[in-house]
Amino acid sequence: MPLSRTMKTGCPPARVQLISERSFEHPPKLVLLDLKLPKVDGMEVLKQVKRDSRTKTIPIVIMTSSKEERDLVEGYNLGANSYIQKPVDFDHFRETVKTVGLYWLVINQPVPTNGTRQSVMPR
Repeated sequence: MPLSRTMKTGCPPARVQLISERSFEHPPKLVLLDLKLPKVDGMEVLKQVKRDSRTKTIPIVIMTSSKEERDLVEGYNLGANSYIQKPVDFDHFRETVKTVGLYWLVINQPVPTNGTRQSVMPR
């Protein structure tokens, strides 16, 4: 069964919405992804998001407790835009999330909302 049929959005069971059925009228501007999710592998989530034409340009920041180099390498190979080891201290964690949000949602220039990429190379 494809992940899009099994991955849930975090809604209560009575209101579960499958990702494949989600409206993308207002897609997220950033995804903070933990690799250690309870029912699905975070790397599989990353693969599915980057495969879907509706979501492939959304920046994905892996925030995880994993110190494994193979996770870091695989994450970047699958299209993650950043990999951050999650701070254990709550105040440091909150400051890290704030800084990540500032960069990705304020400072960074995203792909245009129509999804087309303009070439930066002169013709």
